[in-house]
Amino acid sequence: RIRARYQPRFRELAAKQVETPYWRTGAWYNIDDDVATRSERRALEREIADTLRQLLGDDTASLNVYQRERRARSYGDLPSAKVSEIEAINRDYGELTSQIRENAKGVVLAEDREKLAFLEKEKRADLSATLSPEELGGYHRRNSPSAGEIRNKLRFFDATEAEFLALYQAQRDFDARYGRDNLSGEQADRRKAALPELTEQFKAALGPDRFTEFELLTDG
Repeated sequence: RIRARYQPRFRELAAKQVETPYWRTGAWYNIDDDVATRSERRALEREIADTLRQLLGDDTASLNVYQRERRARSYGDLPSAKVSEIEAINRDYGELTSQIRENAKGVVLAEDREKLAFLEKEKRADLSATLSPEELGGYHRRNSPSAGEIRNKLRFFDATEAEFLALYQAQRDFDARYGRDNLSGEQADRRKAALPELTEQFKAALGPDRFTEFELLTDG
């Protein structure tokens, strides 16, 4: 019923969309929509989400099984109030990041990388102000790109938690030193050249035998 209330506004936005000709492939950022229209659509989705939260609250008892499992996996035992703050921070910075990428239309220039780096720095500051150092460390172990990369590498390798943490630490330090997102060509080359260094750190973290098994199960 809540979503039905918003349908007229969604239809107004849909009417603004230019139909993509059959000989063109729509880009992932839907280039046929202007930035303002996409921003309006996301704002409507946020309104719906905020209305649902006002009615149902943030109590985990109101979540379905999938939502509870996702929250536990992403946030551990953080209080609901802090989870709401984190999600609001991620939502706000995600919106700003999307605007920069949409304006770039797939061509990220130096000035765009500078803006994205600034947003990432501000987001880290907001998270640090919301969470204690211990909570922040736990959040990054669960949600950071570095942690996500390690989990992907361990898909077929039955790692212990201690092994995961050791590999995550090496990946996190490597990413902090060489960067990982929105890199210039020169930065990307420097990171690629340093990958053997990361491999040696993985080997030191796992030991020779486990590292051999790790390579066999993760090297395509």
